Amino acid sequence: MAKLSLGLDIGSHQVKLVALTQTRRGYRLDQVGSMPIPAETIVDEELLNSAALVSTLRELLAKTQVRRRDAAIGLGGRATIVRHIRLPAMSEAELEESLAWEAKQYIPFDLEEVYLDFHMGRVDEETEQMDVILVAAKRTVVDDYCAAVRLAGLKPVVVDALPFAAANAFNHAYPEHYDEVTAIVDLG
Repeated sequence: MAKLSLGLDIGSHQVKLVALTQTRRGYRLDQVGSMPIPAETIVDEELLNSAALVSTLRELLAKTQVRRRDAAIGLGGRATIVRHIRLPAMSEAELEESLAWEAKQYIPFDLEEVYLDFHMGRVDEETEQMDVILVAAKRTVVDDYCAAVRLAGLKPVVVDALPFAAANAFNHAYPEHYDEVTAIVDLG
């Protein structure tokens, strides 16, 4: 996680950036910034004006004086679909093999149009069922955002659904609270 210290939240109205450094006692906030995006640049998570986004990203990077180039990007809204499903217990390799078949039942898009990923939960020994979180993201949206981030001089190394990005950030910052009930509020 130490290398993934630059996070970008590209919304429809602004771009937010945070740069962290992992220390022995946790994380240190090095830079934080946000910048409005010109109107109609992103509409319904679709990038309509790549040049405007690239310009905004470059300006934000200059303003915050970020030197890091590996970035994690958060995507949300209708660009991502998250489904919680229950399946018979199986190995990760078996789930990877059957992922496309399982996803067809839960994802309302042609599977050629999305990137798929999953997270396996615990197996219920009584029912021999496991919880799986299935995530799909539209290829065009992911590819457009990654292209803009590259043109701004960054290297997108992680693309995550915003709710999971927030949960992952919390879990890394507060591992002692991992198994507790916690509310994370995103004020957008």
